[in-house]
Formats: sequence, C-alpha cells, structure tokens
Amino acid sequence: MNWIKNPDKQGKLGVTLLLLMALTAVVLLPLLIGVPRSQTGAPGLLPGESSTLLPDGRRLLVGGEGPAGMQNTLAIWDPSTGTTTEISATLHSPRGWHTASILPDGSVVILGGLDANNQVITKAELFDPTSLTVNPVPSSGVSPRARHTATLLSDGQLLIAGGIGDGGEPLQSAELWDVSGPPRSQSPVRDFAALQSHGESIGRRPSASLGWNEF
Repeated sequence: MNWIKNPDKQGKLGVTLLLLMALTAVVLLPLLIGVPRSQTGAPGLLPGESSTLLPDGRRLLVGGEGPAGMQNTLAIWDPSTGTTTEISATLHSPRGWHTASILPDGSVVILGGLDANNQVITKAELFDPTSLTVNPVPSSGVSPRARHTATLLSDGQLLIAGGIGDGGEPLQSAELWDVSGPPRSQSPVRDFAALQSHGESIGRRPSASLGWNEF
C-alpha cells in the first residue's frame, strides 16, 4: 500500500474521483429534477404527450401525464434552435394518450385521450398555429378513444383506429372522419368494418401518421 503514501498518486486519485462525481451529477441531476421547458435540445416527452410535426418544421407538444396528473399545456419545439417554448393558450380538457393530427389547412385536431380522472375524453379541440389558440371542435359520431392512432389520409380524412374505449376495453374498430369540410359537426364518420363489407377501399397512401409520444 505504498501508493497511498505517494502524494502524486493521491492527487491523481482525488482528481479522478472529482471527475467521476461531476460526470455523475451531469447525467443524473436532470433525471432527478426534470428538464425545464427553457432547456435547449430535443425535449423529453411526458408519458402520453403528443408530438406533431408542423409545416414549418417545428413540433407541437400537447398534454401528457405528469407527476400531478394529466396536463393542459401546449408548447412548440424548434429544432433549429433546440428551444421549447410554452404557449399561453391551454387545452380546455387536460389530457394524455390522445392524438394530435395536422390537417391540410395547417391546424391540428386533438382527439380523445384520458382526462384527470382517467376517463376517456369525448370532445375534440383544434389548435391554430397562426393565432396560437385552441378551441373546442365538434366531433359528433366519433367513438371515444384513448391510446389510439389517427392517420391523415391524402384526401383529408382521418383514419382513427384501435385504442381503448369508455370502459377501458380494447377497441378493434377503425373509423374514417372527414374533418375537412364545414361545418365540422356534420362531418360523416364511417366505420372501417362497414367500409370493408361494402367493398370500399381505404388503401390510399397516408400523408401523415400521428400518434402519442411519436417523434
């Protein structure tokens, strides 16, 4: 154990230990305290938080399940600067495990998900990226779902599939929702199984596929 009595070796050992402690702090500290929204770099998404690619290359981050429950927040992540900026507007219904799908006009329809009481949300909301506002949008006829997928087809319809229903039961159904024409409350919803039974095809190439926690 002569090396312990060597001041040079003791000094090198002390430096090594300090470096290891500093490296450990850099790696673990963000995980323990959470990364603030002002932090640069790709955002760490909450469970059930959606990430939607906007036409200008930025991403809209919506809701999610935080330590205090479902969130009503919206934020935009800019990959060119690596900065996430929270939007002052908030969701009318805090939600997670929803979908947020961009429409042909650039707006984003936020559909389904779970609320603060873990109940499936029946109402949809529409985000306007120009005015940075959120408004309720009628979704009459759309089956309430959470943990589902919503795929924007090339004709402007949303293909909504899977997930869980009101009672927490798995859903094997799929629907087409036409959200392109006014008024949205009268947009028809057609069940996928019914389309197949009538020999109709939905084999169009989708223009976007947007689910929860997708990057």
